[in-house]
Amino acid sequence: MIELGEHCRTHIIPRLKKVIDGEDQGGITKAVNWQGGGFRYYSLAPSLLEQDRWGNWVVNKNYNPGMLAEAMCKLEGFTYAPVRINSHLHDGILMVPYDDLRKVRYSEAGHAYFITTVLADREKCYFDDFMCARLVVINMRLLHENQVVNSLAWVVMPDHVHWLFQLGATASLSTVVKTFKARTAHRVNTYLVKSGRFGKKVSMTMLCGNKRMFGLLPDILWQIHYVRA
Repeated sequence: MIELGEHCRTHIIPRLKKVIDGEDQGGITKAVNWQGGGFRYYSLAPSLLEQDRWGNWVVNKNYNPGMLAEAMCKLEGFTYAPVRINSHLHDGILMVPYDDLRKVRYSEAGHAYFITTVLADREKCYFDDFMCARLVVINMRLLHENQVVNSLAWVVMPDHVHWLFQLGATASLSTVVKTFKARTAHRVNTYLVKSGRFGKKVSMTMLCGNKRMFGLLPDILWQIHYVRA
């Protein structure tokens, strides 16, 4: 069935829903004792290409990144199946939970990431000890000095750590996080003369692709920490 105009939304779809729900027994529904069912509704997209004022074919300005990706998949014979993530914008910055970030494996040099990691046993509050907290900061500084990351801001609390950094070109986000956690766990455990699991997985990651926002990020970090504390 192909329909044109707004009556598709105002008349056709409501009627189909009533038929499927068994609320409309008119027409052929009652005659053939039709039961249940469903339908799919598609909207025709605008043309992928359009001509600019010089007559050159360019991508239609009405296409957003998702539409363009879907169109390219269709043209190349692939199935468009994006991974759905729970993200939201905070002052223009994309907030992505760590588990969802792992699904899409998004790690790009030059982007800013905000990580929060907590102790495996939060009641221990190891970072109340100045030396333990200092070891955390030393490991951040080493990654910064080795140009693995550009450290922007950090907060060390008794049972968790916030760190905001710009990813360098020599290591992936996963490698940075694993290196930071492993080194910190080893040094703090050695200092405390203990062994075993030290920290949990990183609980949240914030990704920002807009470098002009970097100046605002430390303030946002403080706001997030203030709410959580």
